[in-house]
Amino acid sequence: MSSRRFLGAALLLSLLLAGVVSAYASGRPDGLEHVAATQGFAHTAGTSLTAGSPLADYPGGWAGIAGCALVFAAVVGVTRVTAGFTRR
Repeated sequence: MSSRRFLGAALLLSLLLAGVVSAYASGRPDGLEHVAATQGFAHTAGTSLTAGSPLADYPGGWAGIAGCALVFAAVVGVTRVTAGFTRR
């Protein structure tokens, strides 16, 4: 299998998993929110700076897909930039 086919398959699998699996993520509070509620200081939490963003609260798995695509693009970009340094 060529490296392009492998990367394409890996990207497709990652996007599929990010979209499908993140849709099944728990809606229950995470560890920090649970501790804050248990210890009685949850009421002091402020609004997140990203609360109004399109991907706030992971709607329908789109945040997982977008994050996966951004990480893939960053890795490809860094690889292409650094590839010029290693070739002689």
